[in-house]
Amino acid sequence: MGNNKGITLIALIITIVVLIILAGVSIAAVASNNGILDNAAESKVETEKEQIISDAQIDILEKEIEKQTQLLSDEEVEGILVQYGTIVGTEEQKLSEKILKTPEGYEIPIIRIWRGYNLADGEPDSGGSIDDIFDDNGKNESDPSYDFDKIHIGDFINYIPGYWNSTDINNIKTGDKGKESTANGIYELPEDDYQFGGFEEGALKGSNAIPRDSEYNYIQEKNSTGDGTQSISGWRVFDVNTETNEIVLISAGCPEDYFQPKTGNGGYIGEYILTGIVNPNWDAMGNEGKVEEHYTKRDWSAYVNPNQGGVSARALRKEDLDSWYKKYIEDVQGDVFEEEQFRLIYETKYENLIDNYSYYWLGSAESNNNLYYFTPDKRNLSNRNDRAFGVRVLVTLNAENLRFFKATVDTKTVISRGNEYTYSVWDVGMQTQ
Repeated sequence: MGNNKGITLIALIITIVVLIILAGVSIAAVASNNGILDNAAESKVETEKEQIISDAQIDILEKEIEKQTQLLSDEEVEGILVQYGTIVGTEEQKLSEKILKTPEGYEIPIIRIWRGYNLADGEPDSGGSIDDIFDDNGKNESDPSYDFDKIHIGDFINYIPGYWNSTDINNIKTGDKGKESTANGIYELPEDDYQFGGFEEGALKGSNAIPRDSEYNYIQEKNSTGDGTQSISGWRVFDVNTETNEIVLISAGCPEDYFQPKTGNGGYIGEYILTGIVNPNWDAMGNEGKVEEHYTKRDWSAYVNPNQGGVSARALRKEDLDSWYKKYIEDVQGDVFEEEQFRLIYETKYENLIDNYSYYWLGSAESNNNLYYFTPDKRNLSNRNDRAFGVRVLVTLNAENLRFFKATVDTKTVISRGNEYTYSVWDVGMQTQ
């Protein structure tokens, strides 16, 4: 008997039936109400809505910068939103309760764009004292004393020192007196001795300068799709002093880069340029005099916005970290140059406040030749020179006449070394008299 190498009629019929079923399933998956085409259309609509929301929020931000305060009136915000469509609602409704109807037919709740301010809704009010708004007991959500309606260390503050212009950039002249280096004014690392840079004209002060190493960029914000595609920038609560009624903000990223050269006594010189502080161990330069007589220090006043309570600004120092750790991290003796001490921030909500996943200088001399700096790859503090690393800025606000309100986007989730942490976001402005 010969071998039958063909297929039977029954097998062929079964194959055709199976293919028809699979084709039907595929068509249903594409064309059904919850199918691929429908999901793609919904995704496109949501993307376009998010773009309108983002554009409108940028316009509101620019108006706030122009006015030099965060507290815009409903009328001012409405004047911005009508450029994007028609505002629908009743006279009894607040602006944040109404709907923006766009020419494309989208209906966007205005609260997604702008939350508004209304103390009657129970929004926190500083009342002239930081005690009224700061939760100094709860450090994490599992703590029974944690108050979600108060400010915590690590929260984001919509503090706006303005945009960089050519005058601001050209006024940054540091280094040897008579031959100071001007900020490079481009989105590239500075290369001259004692030079600042990494940002351009038109950039928002507080946005991120170019990182030293793209492998260790900045920590990411979790967006609506769950991906970390936007680097965290802006300002966060670093410290609160209830006795002096002050709140200290820290730049979330590194708004500037700084080049520290390799030179004799460069550590002491760099400390002076970054902070204006003469290190007590400074050894007078032979017979040439003191460091302040030969070098021009950095002026950080460009980051001070008095209309949002700003009174001073400076570069972050190791001493700031030492005192901060003693105050907010248990079992720390104060010298965070010790690796075990520094790493006590990890797996806490403070982790990404200090480790922003970038290299940055601390404005403190580790020795006569070196500055301290943070290394994200090793998760510790180290020391060196002859590099351009980032610089983080501290801004002190006097809370006497400030009011804090939950912002339009009132929380922000940060992706930090595989962990996610959520913080409140606050608007801040001067109280109206």
